[in-house]
Amino acid sequence: LNNVVFVRMKIENILNFFSENEVDEIWITFPDPFPKLRDAKRRLSAQSFLERYRKIAKPEGILHFKTDDLPLFLFTKEMAQEFSPEILYCKENIYGSPLQFEELNIQTYYEKQHLAKGRTINYIRFRL
Repeated sequence: LNNVVFVRMKIENILNFFSENEVDEIWITFPDPFPKLRDAKRRLSAQSFLERYRKIAKPEGILHFKTDDLPLFLFTKEMAQEFSPEILYCKENIYGSPLQFEELNIQTYYEKQHLAKGRTINYIRFRL
């Protein structure tokens, strides 16, 4: 692919790296769940981050979010319901039945580790 960028940076600076309406899709896979309530604002699916993603996303931009942490997944689902005009797909335990999308077959290093430990993987995609 010639139109893919992998970025390793402080997410707070994302607006310094992308222009408005530049990004078609954002994938967030297995981020730190920040399980304590006081740290919820640090979750990559918190409203302040969703607002940043929306600025760099094209009008039909999509956010993909994959995690093995159920509380983080449920938090992200709640944020998406409040923030997004359209949730395109949402499923707990995506490997519990045949996959709906080919790209979900791609597993990260951490995802493979989580699956080997018997953890379930959850996925949501929604419009920004």
